[in-house]
Amino acid sequence: FWKEEHLKCKYGIEIDGLRITGPHYFYLNYVQILAFDEDSGKKKKMFPRFLDIDYDYFHLVERAKKEKKGIILLKPRRTGFSYKNAALVTHEYNFYRDSKCIIGSFMSRLSETTMKMVLDNCNWLDKNTEWRKQRNPDTKDHIKSRYKENIDGVEVWKGYDSEVQTLTFKDNPFASVGRTASIFIFEEAGTFENLISSYNITEPCWKDGENMSGIPIIFGTGGDMEGGTREFFEMFNNPDKYNLLSFPNTWEEGKELTRCGWFVPATKGRLGQFKGQDLIDKDGNSNEELAHESILHLRASKKSGDPKAVRDIITQYPLTPSEAFLRNKGNIFPAAELQEWLSKIETSKILSNQEQIGELYFDTNTKIQFRLNPDIQPIRNFPLNKDDDSRGCVVIYERPDFEGDKNPYGLYIAGCDPYDQDKSGTGSLGSFFVYKTFYTANKTHNQIVAEYTGRPEFADEFYENCRKLCIYYNAKCLYENQLKGLKIYFEQKHCLHYLCEQPQIIKDIVKDSKVNRGYGIHMNRGANGA
Repeated sequence: FWKEEHLKCKYGIEIDGLRITGPHYFYLNYVQILAFDEDSGKKKKMFPRFLDIDYDYFHLVERAKKEKKGIILLKPRRTGFSYKNAALVTHEYNFYRDSKCIIGSFMSRLSETTMKMVLDNCNWLDKNTEWRKQRNPDTKDHIKSRYKENIDGVEVWKGYDSEVQTLTFKDNPFASVGRTASIFIFEEAGTFENLISSYNITEPCWKDGENMSGIPIIFGTGGDMEGGTREFFEMFNNPDKYNLLSFPNTWEEGKELTRCGWFVPATKGRLGQFKGQDLIDKDGNSNEELAHESILHLRASKKSGDPKAVRDIITQYPLTPSEAFLRNKGNIFPAAELQEWLSKIETSKILSNQEQIGELYFDTNTKIQFRLNPDIQPIRNFPLNKDDDSRGCVVIYERPDFEGDKNPYGLYIAGCDPYDQDKSGTGSLGSFFVYKTFYTANKTHNQIVAEYTGRPEFADEFYENCRKLCIYYNAKCLYENQLKGLKIYFEQKHCLHYLCEQPQIIKDIVKDSKVNRGYGIHMNRGANGA
């Protein structure tokens, strides 16, 4: 019996033309998970039920191994992927001699959960099967299947020599140097602030030259997007660049021709009932249409309350990759609505073609002009990586409405977050936006028409681009006045009239303000430095 089970767990089984992989068979029959028991109405430890979401995932892992690639996966909450990954690691540890599995994370607490599941799996196997193995070391972050035996008075190590351990990459992308891994799991990639460098440095762990000796699995959960969101987003949307399986982005309208990692929408594997119907049938198939209706109903129920509650629901149960990548911490803006608009921009040729990238210059008649320049690029990602170009450039979305030589006074207004030092130790950038107000009903209004974000080699170059934008649009600029460089530069160029004086409302609100800089606005929380 145990020999047959060993073969089934390694190679899988096929019944009536349907095959499940070996790790999936092992997961269904030799792993206990905490799940909802319909009879008692409570959660308890039990064997997993067969689900289409699990069938897809374990086949995905098998495919990645055959194609010698890794996996990057984006998922909703409450879909049991920690259990599935723990089962993969336990399977490798139990059935393959000398195998080495690593569970890596940015913070140690994130890998501890999966490691605890691995330990629980191993303990269950030791108690209930013929596959029991002694472990030394046997700690919460490192196990190795071996034991000591005395041979002719000498103690020697014997056993499978397979092992599992956890690694933490916080402040140390080199944590994995010198190690080998047959499975390397990157936990909660949305919190992994140094994900790309850690992944690149770790790659030799599962490669021997051009040979793939193991498989990396990167996964992140909607709602857990914090400091590492940008790098996870970059890898998810460029999987081929990192030798990861790629798929057509069929989850988002208009992006079918783009490639991305594997996404599990919240409509898959959603448990329970809606409108008296099971969201997953008795054979484990997800009723995605009904689940979609259920999720939209849940979102609608939150809309009358706190906007953050709506954003939380969207990120916990995303329907598209874009929704999963919303950040729900430290964000005062309507992230869901902004993401919806971003998706429209990315998929609309009309909107994307409105962007004009170039530079402003003075012609022979000393009039300001704009010309396209395909050799320069705006900054689209922040924070910047160490080797990223920080110069930035002017981006025009709508050229000014000229009346004679100048635009009507007040039609365009500008805002600027400047800087003074040529070099930055924090990677901060200067940013300048031009906004078009209302002038006449038959023209566009209330929209951003130009922007400039960057940090050229010299601060004066940033100031000059801001000055040219002010002249080009005849726009007055309200700026953050803690830093004096912008004002000094405009004054030297006889353009002080393009800077806004300190708003009277600040003086009205803060009667005893000790700050009176004449121009701009102080951005301290204490209302203009009072």
